[in-house]
Amino acid sequence: NKGYNSVELMHTLNKIIEGQNLLKNEKDKDIKKELSKKIYKVSQSSLEFDRNNNLILNLTIDMPFKKEEGFVKGRTLGVDLGVKYPAYVCLNDDTYKREHIGEALELIKQRKQYQERRRRTQQQLKNVKGGKGRYKKLKNLNRLGECERNFTKTYNHMISKRIVEFAKKYKCQYINMEKLTKDGFNDSILRNWSYYELQSMVEYKADRVGIKVRYINPAYTSQTCSKCGHIDKENRQTQEKFKCTKCGLELNADHNASINISRSEDFVK
Repeated sequence: NKGYNSVELMHTLNKIIEGQNLLKNEKDKDIKKELSKKIYKVSQSSLEFDRNNNLILNLTIDMPFKKEEGFVKGRTLGVDLGVKYPAYVCLNDDTYKREHIGEALELIKQRKQYQERRRRTQQQLKNVKGGKGRYKKLKNLNRLGECERNFTKTYNHMISKRIVEFAKKYKCQYINMEKLTKDGFNDSILRNWSYYELQSMVEYKADRVGIKVRYINPAYTSQTCSKCGHIDKENRQTQEKFKCTKCGLELNADHNASINISRSEDFVK
């Protein structure tokens, strides 16, 4: 939109990728030295225009990281998805080290608001044959969809960052998460949550600091007593309360499930 043709734009992109035009200060020898080593791997880069006709460079870079040293061997962080909290985390060897992350009700409230506004706009479109009015409503519909995606992505970034920070703080070697399928989400909160996006965010953020993410079979994690191992659907008395029918252990249900997840060895790919 500033008179450049596609060849000139791609040439500029290539110069950026090769590290040219990035060093305005020639005295910065450290940056020049690192770039000369080509330690940064560029992948899936592209140019595109946004809805305001601004040129956007999407530059994906695989940056090197220093793996964390001094983790506690075998220490694992269990991550449980909950209805009240998007994530509840707990250590396998010190169950007092735990934390709930985010508010699921806040997440679902925002997403339902976006979905309701989109539904109303779609209904209005049925009454508009064509012309400028229809164009404006279509544009608004696309904008609402983009806002909803951005909100969910930002929320998942927050949750994944806090999960990995917790694991790093307590020197965890592993992060255990349930391998859930879309069919497993019976609650509307979980159906409206982009869990697969969260998984990938946790994976690459954990990988940066040398923590391995493992997936476990989710069967019975919420019905199993983390103290005696007794499995009974009656153990889960309410959404938040867990009480073992055998040994009498009483615990927050999400806390109990996160302990089971952290200690599980029933791994799946």
